Amino acid sequence: MLDLLKKYRIELHQIPEIALKEFKTNNYIKNVLKDYKCKIFEIYKTSVLAYFDLGFDETLAFRADMDALKICENTNLSFASNITGYMHACGHDGHMSILLGLAKYVNDNTEQIRKNVLLIFQPAEETIGGAQGIIKTNILKKLKVTEIYGLHLWPNLEKGKIFSKPNYMMSQANEINIKIIGKSVHIANYQKGVDSLYIGCLLVNKLYKMIEECVTEENKILKFGIFKSGKVLNVISDNTLIKGSLRTYDHNDFRKIVENIVEIKKILEFDYKCEIKINFKSAYPALRNDYDLFAKVKKIIDLHELKTPVMQSEDFAFYGKTVKSLYMFVGLGNQTNLHKNDFDFDMDVLMDGLNAFIKIING
Repeated sequence: MLDLLKKYRIELHQIPEIALKEFKTNNYIKNVLKDYKCKIFEIYKTSVLAYFDLGFDETLAFRADMDALKICENTNLSFASNITGYMHACGHDGHMSILLGLAKYVNDNTEQIRKNVLLIFQPAEETIGGAQGIIKTNILKKLKVTEIYGLHLWPNLEKGKIFSKPNYMMSQANEINIKIIGKSVHIANYQKGVDSLYIGCLLVNKLYKMIEECVTEENKILKFGIFKSGKVLNVISDNTLIKGSLRTYDHNDFRKIVENIVEIKKILEFDYKCEIKINFKSAYPALRNDYDLFAKVKKIIDLHELKTPVMQSEDFAFYGKTVKSLYMFVGLGNQTNLHKNDFDFDMDVLMDGLNAFIKIING
């Protein structure tokens, strides 16, 4: 089986495709599944769902993400990406390989499995949150899914070990877009203008100080990666654009931080006679594992509990809003971080991920 998993990973790694354009990946998956005793659903864009109807009233679902990233690969692997500028730099090729291995296992062992099995190959995890597209089709309800499981290959955790955490495991992600409107004048007459760049600097400093002093039990992050202002070096800028991300675990924490941001905004508008527009765009909710599911799986597999949640986010969180869910990490050891152009992993860990899923099915 390990050789088969490696084959899948090597071949999938060479055909990376970005969100909702996973056409070659879609065909590859269907070609593997075509001889298995499952029904194939293509209900949302490039997704592929394999349903093994074993005649039971409940269904276990397992999900793998399909999309790659716009990254130029620099691994020197013999099976490096064949598509220039695109790369499986987040382990999704490994996730799909594990699920294809699980499809073979289920197909070959239907007599000993006591629930139906749904395998979800989901597009667009990295961008628009393809999980929502799957959920909106109502397929989970139609096929009587009672539990859903997912995993992610994860650097800097002990290689081959499976990790998870009850309750919050990954953060809620929210984009923040700020526009500051001032008044433009020549710098020689700066007193007559409203310096949006200066106000932007004040705002970022105040927000960073606020988040550091914010008293919450869980971690939180507020950082800005884009700051654009002005067009001419000797003219006061009347327009400043700032973009960043706010990440928390608890939605109540998010709400309190937003209230603080709005209060700081009002003070600066009053003090500097400017206009500040702030837009919060929700990306993914916090990923929250079901307590009972975590406890049950911990009895089935050697599940190591994470000490703290991570600040990355995942659209698998949407599934947990609909059905009991559990997300897990497969440790890769000391490995290059995700989303890097030299990301790679020891393919032996694919078997560890597959074995965890098999034990859950048989548990």
